[in-house]
Amino acid sequence: MDRIIELVAEAFGRKSEQVLKKGRKNNMARDMAIYLSKVYSGERGIDIARRFDMGLGSAITMRHKVALEKLKNRKNLDRKISLIRRRIMNF
Repeated sequence: MDRIIELVAEAFGRKSEQVLKKGRKNNMARDMAIYLSKVYSGERGIDIARRFDMGLGSAITMRHKVALEKLKNRKNLDRKISLIRRRIMNF
């Protein structure tokens, strides 16, 4: 999961700490890191939630759904995430 967070931070021009930090509204990098962690890390929702300091695993499912909607509506974002996916798969 740490590798996913690093790749997302790099792609969005942020530090890993900024991706993990809760409380910022519209933190696209955080939403995408949560989404990709759920899809590719193999970790349980509760473990991802703990890593992102979110409390409940159900919060991960909610953020995942929000991220999917954002990906459907924003082509540039979809391209960026596709590049990150390829890097995750090549790791």
